[in-house]
Amino acid sequence: MDALRIVDSRLSSGHFVYVRDAGDLSDTEFLAALGLRDYTARMEVRFPCHYAHLMRAADWSCYADDWFYTAYNSAGIGEAVSRLGRSYEVLRVAIGDADQSFEFYHFLGGSLSRGFHFHDYAGRSSVILGSGSRYRCEAEFQLGSDPWPFMCAVTDEIGIDSRTMSESVSTYSKPYQRR
Repeated sequence: MDALRIVDSRLSSGHFVYVRDAGDLSDTEFLAALGLRDYTARMEVRFPCHYAHLMRAADWSCYADDWFYTAYNSAGIGEAVSRLGRSYEVLRVAIGDADQSFEFYHFLGGSLSRGFHFHDYAGRSSVILGSGSRYRCEAEFQLGSDPWPFMCAVTDEIGIDSRTMSESVSTYSKPYQRR
């Protein structure tokens, strides 16, 4: 199975980090900032493997995680995104792989502007974090429903053109290591 999947004209992933860097960060610097220093460019990768897709449109850069949620599950991702958020506008979004969980964190002006984390696992739901002013698109979203359209609406409201980004994808992967 090819690792690159486009759904509704957008790259499909469970975890994205968008940075409004106006091209300041090279792909290598962006990956390193997220703790992914050992990734190298690839023409294509096939599932299953650990990979990263990078996309750019206008003044935004985007990291899209693999379906193992490699960066999402790394110990330092929260701090890495916070560090980026001190210098750039950043949006981090994630959706659950087997449930309706989702989270997003929007850094603006050097600090967290809006954060929301909804946990939905094994029939138990809870809001873990809700900070900052709500976005207009939140008024129409119902917790427990499919979070993908909502996450797309959040990126749209912030001004990220993720459809255009899907037209220019660079792929990176980790060297395979036997265990």
